[in-house]
Amino acid sequence: MTTKYPVLLDVCTGCCACYNICPTNAISMVEDSEGFLYPKIDAITCTECKLCDKVCPEIKEDKDNQKEKFKKAYYGWHIDDSIRKQSSSGGVFSAISDSVLANGGVVYGAAFDTLNRNVFHTSTDKINLSALRKSKYAQSFIGYSFRELKSDLNKNRTSFFVGTPCQIVGLQAYLKKDYPDLLTGDVICHGIPSVKILKNHIEYYENKFHVKIINIDFRPKTNGWPNVALWFECENGQVFEIPHHFDAYFSAYFSNLTLRKSCYNCRHFLQQHAADITIADYWGYKDYDKKINDKKGLSLILVNSEKGELILNSTQHLTFKNMDWKYGSYVFKMHNNEKDLKNRNLFLKSVLSKGLQKSVLKFKLIGRWKSRLIFFIKKKYINKIIWNKLLNIVPKK
Repeated sequence: MTTKYPVLLDVCTGCCACYNICPTNAISMVEDSEGFLYPKIDAITCTECKLCDKVCPEIKEDKDNQKEKFKKAYYGWHIDDSIRKQSSSGGVFSAISDSVLANGGVVYGAAFDTLNRNVFHTSTDKINLSALRKSKYAQSFIGYSFRELKSDLNKNRTSFFVGTPCQIVGLQAYLKKDYPDLLTGDVICHGIPSVKILKNHIEYYENKFHVKIINIDFRPKTNGWPNVALWFECENGQVFEIPHHFDAYFSAYFSNLTLRKSCYNCRHFLQQHAADITIADYWGYKDYDKKINDKKGLSLILVNSEKGELILNSTQHLTFKNMDWKYGSYVFKMHNNEKDLKNRNLFLKSVLSKGLQKSVLKFKLIGRWKSRLIFFIKKKYINKIIWNKLLNIVPKK
C-alpha cells in the first residue's frame, strides 16, 4: 500500500483492514478535507511487510464472493413491540443480538458518540445493546474492533459483527478464515456520507436555535414506519423532528451528493452479500403484500449461508416468514454511479466554501415554503406543526 495507496484514493472504502493488520501500528486513519478517513502510513515505523497490500479488499479480487451461495429470503419483526419501536425497521438485529448475548456472546456494531458527534464501532462489552440499534447515516470508524473481535473468537466466544457490506468484506480479509463462533451481518447500504458534514449540520441547528443537542435519531417512529427524519433532543428538554424532505443533510444524502468516492463504484452490494445475514428495512413489501405493513416496522432478512440460517431459526423473540428470493433481490440495485461523482465533487466543493445550507439551496435540493405546506397538509399534521423560522422544526411536547 505504500506505493499503491495514491491509486486507491477513489476506491478505498475506509474498512480499516489495513489499519488493524499492521503489526507495528504504522497506519493511522486520517480525515481528509471532506471528512472521510483514509489510511496514512508512517514511513519511519513501517517495515515494508506488505501486509496492508495483501489484506486490502480493493487490491485483491474477491473470488469467493463470485461463487453460488446459499439463498433464502424472509421478512420479519421482533415480537416485543417496545423493542420494535426502538428499532429502525423490525428489530431483527436486536432479536439475533439477544440470542447471542444470552449465550455469553458479544455483539459488535455502530454507535453514535453524542459528545464528539462521531460514529464508531464498538461492542456490548463496552456499551449497551440499545446504543447499537438504529441506522446511523454516517460512516462508522472501525477502529481496532477487528482485533478485539479476533481476540474474542480465539477464546471461542460467540460473536455477532454487523457493519456495511464493505466493512464485512474488510473483516473477512483481516480474519483470513471463517470462525465457527462468528456470525456476520450487514445492511443494505445507500452509501456512506461524511461525518464531518453531519457534525457541522448539528452545530448549525445548535447555533440557529440556541440549543445544545444531546441525542440524535435518524429513524424515529413518532409517526410510525416507514419514517425517515432528523430527530434530536436538546439539553433544555426540547425535542425536534425534521422530515427528511426538508432537512439539508438528508436532502444531499438521498441526492447522492455527500457520499464517499468509493460508493460511486461499489462492488460489494450489487450481488449477494458476503455476510451470513443481510438485514434491511423491507421497503419492497408493497410488491409482496401491502397488508403486512402494520406501521410498526418490517425487516427484510436475506440469509446468505447455512450458518446464518441456523442462527435465524434458533433466534427467539422473532417472527419471520419465508418468501421467494425475488421479493428481496430488488435491493441489489445501484443507487449511485460514476455519473453522480462529478455532481458530488461540485457539491462538496460548494459545501466546503459556502456550507451545507447554502449549497442545498444553490443546488435546489430543498423545497420552498409552499411545497412544505402542501406536504404537511397531505400528512394531516397542519394542526400539530409549529413553524419555526420556516425550517419546519417541530417541537414535541
